[in-house]
Parts: sequence; structure tokens; C-alpha cells
Amino acid sequence: MTLNLGVCPCCVPPVALSFLSAALVVVVSARMFFPRTGKVGKLLKFLTWSCVLMNVAMAGFLVALKSNKDLQDSFFSKLCLKLSSDPAMLPPRCERLGLSTKLAGLNVIEFGPGPGTTFKCFEQGGAPKSWVGIEPNSHFREMQDEAAKNLDASMIRSTRWYKAETLELDVASGTFDAAYFTHVLCSVEDPSMVLQQAARALKPGGTLLLMEHVAAPEGTPLRYLQKTLAPILEIVGNGCQWRDTEKILRASWDFEDLRVEPFSADAMPLPFRPHILATATKRQR
Repeated sequence: MTLNLGVCPCCVPPVALSFLSAALVVVVSARMFFPRTGKVGKLLKFLTWSCVLMNVAMAGFLVALKSNKDLQDSFFSKLCLKLSSDPAMLPPRCERLGLSTKLAGLNVIEFGPGPGTTFKCFEQGGAPKSWVGIEPNSHFREMQDEAAKNLDASMIRSTRWYKAETLELDVASGTFDAAYFTHVLCSVEDPSMVLQQAARALKPGGTLLLMEHVAAPEGTPLRYLQKTLAPILEIVGNGCQWRDTEKILRASWDFEDLRVEPFSADAMPLPFRPHILATATKRQR
């Protein structure tokens, strides 16, 4: 997802800090080769202190987020709402993954619904019979309610406000026809545990649908860039990481008939373009 200007707000802090740090190195290096007096010297001194102050301000912002979980959750909820206001990533969700067609009339569970972004897939028909969301960030509550206003009134909707990997889901085993994730496994603490929870909630033969941004291949410049930005992204993205999600899926014994389709989300900034779509079926026990 991107804003109309092509800027991903989630990328702004890590990219800005990286550029500011690089600019500081360049300016300080330049001061070693140019005289420190005169107009050039004064300009370099001004740029040096400007970069220092902006780095300190950005670092302070990140420390504040890291040290205050409620502030981090609140910031992330507003960030996600801003991201979801742009339709750039709706076609992969609604059409390619099939959320607008494959869930009609079913009992479904969504992990990490956030502000209710995927509700847009149900507005033109194809809505599930019932929908349950598992979401740990309660700052999304009012946003979900707002997003649900255009849904079919007959769709039963409820959200459980807790982490899927820390509590046993308070739903009966084998309850749901389908479970789906969009940009969720990147930020949970234990993706394998969350997949186990999804499998427990699904009926035998139930469908798993997933769309995630993923790690670029090892050894590539893009993977190096992701690793450079990762520590900052984890803070502003509320735990978000670039993972080898396909490997995690293939290691799960709960699902079969796994189909993974890599694609490039070209509407997103470069580090977030590697994506996968995945479908699987819960094993018949």
C-alpha cells in the first residue's frame, strides 16, 4: 500500500534516519577537505549541526515509541489507517488472493484485521456469512467500526482483542471454513504458533489465504537494504520484520496443497516490494 505521493509512512523514519546519517558522514568528511572559515565553512558547519539535531530528534522519536507500548500501538494504528486509505494494494487482496470471491457465505476468521482494510473486498458483494477478527491492538476498535459501515448488514461480525500467539483462541476447534492473513505474519512474535492457531480454528479441509511482504533473496542488494532498515522498521512497524514466510509455511504440518505465488508489489517502496500470495488446505485428520 502506498500513499498517492508514492511514500510509505512506515518507511519514512528508517529511510529518513538512514539518509540523515549518511548526510552527516558526507558533511563531516567534507569539512576535512574544505576550509572552516568563509562562506563554505559556515555552510558546512550549519549542515553538520542540522544533521546532528535531526538525527537526535529522529532517535528520540524512536526511543519514545520503543519505550511506550501504548504509544507505539497508537502510532501504528494511525499509520495503518493512513496506509489503508489508498487502494493500491486492494487488487492483490481482493482479486488475486480472492477475498472478494472465495469467502462468500462462509464462516471466516481473519488474523490481524487492523483498521478493517479487507472489509473493502466485501462491499460489492461476496461477503462472508460471519467474520471473526483476532487483533491485539485495541486502538483499531473505532476504525474497524467505521470501516464496517458499508458492509452487508446480515454479515455477523466480532473482534477478539488479544494476541493470537499468547492465548488459546476462544473459538471452538474446527469452526471456520476459511482463515486469512494480509500483512500480519511479518509482525507477530511467533508465526508458526499463529499458523497453528489458524489450523485449530479451521474445519478439516478448510482454506488458508495469505498475502505477506517477505525477505528478498539472500545475498542481493535489496536484502542488504532490508537488513539495514530492519531495526528501525521493527519499532515503527510494531514488530514488523522481513521474513522468509514461504519457509515458515512449508514447515507447517497442519496444511497441505500449499501454493505460493511470489510477486512484486510495485506500488510499494522498494524494500517492501517482494511479496507472496499463498493458499493451503487444512489436513484431513
